[in-house]
Amino acid sequence: MYTIEIRYKTGNSFGSREETDTIGYSFETREEARIVLSYIKEHYTMYHDLEYTYKKQKDVIIKQNENKPRFIKDKYDGYKYGIQYKDRRIDCFWCGYFEILYNAKIILENEESDEDSFTP
Repeated sequence: MYTIEIRYKTGNSFGSREETDTIGYSFETREEARIVLSYIKEHYTMYHDLEYTYKKQKDVIIKQNENKPRFIKDKYDGYKYGIQYKDRRIDCFWCGYFEILYNAKIILENEESDEDSFTP
């Protein structure tokens, strides 16, 4: 079984720390995990672009991504915090005001593998 490990920075107004956690789901095949890793990469790129661009350009970014079923639209936060894979909702806990994604990689549960990873 495979899962995806996320290494990110989190914190609050008083400080920050590095965290490592998994997305909370397992996959039977590496190929399924690779699909979700590609969704994470695509979502984080979109999220980063939305956070660091002007309002007019945000509308274009949202328009480009609104029909992608892998991105969950929230009525308050747009497409910032959720990814859908089959019947699974993956909350993007590495996205937020104090969060910075360092690395996302596929690992064998109980064993690390650097073969499949994404570092922005």
